[in-house]
Amino acid sequence: MSSFKIAMLQCEKGERDECHSYHYAPFMDDCDPMVLKEVWPTSYQFHTDLNHPNEFANVEKADGFEIASVWDIQGTARGETFSRYVDRRPRVCATMDEATEGVDGVFLADGGGDGSEHLEWVEPILRKRIPVFVDKPFASKFEEASAMVKLAEETGTPIFTASILSY
Repeated sequence: MSSFKIAMLQCEKGERDECHSYHYAPFMDDCDPMVLKEVWPTSYQFHTDLNHPNEFANVEKADGFEIASVWDIQGTARGETFSRYVDRRPRVCATMDEATEGVDGVFLADGGGDGSEHLEWVEPILRKRIPVFVDKPFASKFEEASAMVKLAEETGTPIFTASILSY
């Protein structure tokens, strides 16, 4: 059985790297804790322990996933850093559209956002009928949340959102 291919969309607009993509990735694919230590030290501390600093200790990886591509809203240099983090080196894409080509699902990571752009970002993904996880908050307005759910229903495409601490 082939792996479920994921596009990681890093949508953090601030100066920091997109923390949720780094936090969730080792649950889906093999990653390098030393890159995590360099990029996101607090997540590194969460995922490792003193006795095993070079391996993930607090991660129960789900089988069958592959992070196949990455796109970063701030540019390819940040995407390259994330690609270095994932052992299989997902392809770094210049556009969101490119990143969603040939994948089975999308993880829209937006650890510092307010959800105000999620409808804009999710709409083309749902129109391609690609299942999508939308980082919380799901939307900034009820109307935007309703539009995403309605489009998911119309296209028959799964959409999901949750707190990083719930799953």
